[in-house]
Amino acid sequence: MKKLLILLASLISILIAGNIYNRIKIQNIFDEIYYTGAGATNEPFEKPRSVIENIPNIESQVYYLSSISENGEKITEERYQEDKLPNNMIGLSTTFYSKKKELTINVSYSITSTVNLSMDNTYSVSKKTLSQTLSFFDTERAGEILVKDKNDVQTYSATYNISEKQLTEWNAQGVNQLFLEDWVSVYPSNYSPENLGNVKIKTQW
Repeated sequence: MKKLLILLASLISILIAGNIYNRIKIQNIFDEIYYTGAGATNEPFEKPRSVIENIPNIESQVYYLSSISENGEKITEERYQEDKLPNNMIGLSTTFYSKKKELTINVSYSITSTVNLSMDNTYSVSKKTLSQTLSFFDTERAGEILVKDKNDVQTYSATYNISEKQLTEWNAQGVNQLFLEDWVSVYPSNYSPENLGNVKIKTQW
């Protein structure tokens, strides 16, 4: 009986320690997404699979970043099928960078027949920070990036009559209203698109 009580006490201690560790490690909805997706292989006949794959209209792709070292970083990308996206939105994807411990949610829009707008939401696991940046691309010049700094952002936004409010709304449409809504529908999240948890957001536009 004494040994049984010791065993039960040990199991309870392990469970309590695991719960405390998870609370420290996972402090917001982006931590949930990163730790669930970064460890997934997304390759045929391999486990575990990414929870994100349970979202309808999602396609997975695994590729490698070139590196001077022998082993380049394996990158996992989950992308929505373009024909299932709202009007003017031409891309919505999540990309996991395991070595940098980062997650990027990208939302792209068609501004004109030759210019696209790309909005990156890059989450740093270590800093608990979501950095929001954007670029304009010229599709007629091999996708040349037109934005180099914040002044360029303001110039091109004014050129195409896009307000800061519109940029925020477009980004939220892809990240909060679409992807995060889908995320909480396939994962028992402790957070929501309205309650992101402990995360600092830095918007650079």
